[in-house]
Amino acid sequence: MPSYIAFDEKVPKCGQVVVDRMRHKAKYSIFDVKRIIGKEFQEITIDLLWPFKVLNNQNQVLIEHENTNGKETKSPEEITSVLLNHIKKACEAYQSQKISEVVIAIPSEFSEAQKRATKSAVEYVGVETIHFIPEPIAAAFAYFSEMDIPNQSNILICDSVNCVIL
Repeated sequence: MPSYIAFDEKVPKCGQVVVDRMRHKAKYSIFDVKRIIGKEFQEITIDLLWPFKVLNNQNQVLIEHENTNGKETKSPEEITSVLLNHIKKACEAYQSQKISEVVIAIPSEFSEAQKRATKSAVEYVGVETIHFIPEPIAAAFAYFSEMDIPNQSNILICDSVNCVIL
């Protein structure tokens, strides 16, 4: 699911529906929060194409966006929690049971502050147990879940920062 959130109705929308509506309703949309969450304001590279603003409010990073009532500010953790809550509800509906434990794939270059901020976003959703896994490892699991791997195989996973042999 694309990590896009739109605040143009009472209930925020998430995912592909937001991407599909970007041409006409971009001003209500937020994306790239993973590039912002857990960072100090001076560490954030502002993209001039973002339809939202990143603000430094007393050393706290906030995101200002439009909604149906005007402008609103939220922390990156709050915005991430909206997306995670949407995913959690979809998973709970699919599995017909409550989810209390999750595995979250995060970029391998995430700092401890970014991991803590992501953990806070997950806690907003009401998850009790949180496990982190680097995105390259998660991608390898997803890729190899659909194919047979011969015994005694080595898998080399590289991203822009690390290489790992499984």
